[in-house]
Amino acid sequence: MGNVPERSKAERFSFISLNRSDFGVRYLCRYLNVSPQGFYKWLNRDESTQEIENRRILACIETIYAQHDGNYGSPRICAELKANGERINHKRVEGLMREAGIVGKAGRIYRRRPLPGNPCIKIQNLQKEHGMPSKPDSQWAMVIFSCDY
Repeated sequence: MGNVPERSKAERFSFISLNRSDFGVRYLCRYLNVSPQGFYKWLNRDESTQEIENRRILACIETIYAQHDGNYGSPRICAELKANGERINHKRVEGLMREAGIVGKAGRIYRRRPLPGNPCIKIQNLQKEHGMPSKPDSQWAMVIFSCDY
């Protein structure tokens, strides 16, 4: 119970509803700095229109996510929802996906691998066989690079 008092009221009320049989409502309300009347009012309230709308949107998100085998993250799902005529913000999609634990697969990062070995063909030094030149302009040499890329 260490970090519970720092949470929102709705999270504290849900914690009380889960643990009220073990500790009692009054003790938990005193410990979490909320009133018992507020807890019972929260417990008996009707579901808001935003919660109903969020459930409907989350169902759409889950179907899109399943259609694309989990490859779509929040930006693509948001774009797909907008293409289907839904007026929705990307932050709302991100929040709903985070609460539901839906995460898109990360794409592979492409990194170019080095070629195996040296691709240039090595040519032997033919001037070594002729020895040192006896006078200027008697031997000429040329460097040839042959690389297969």
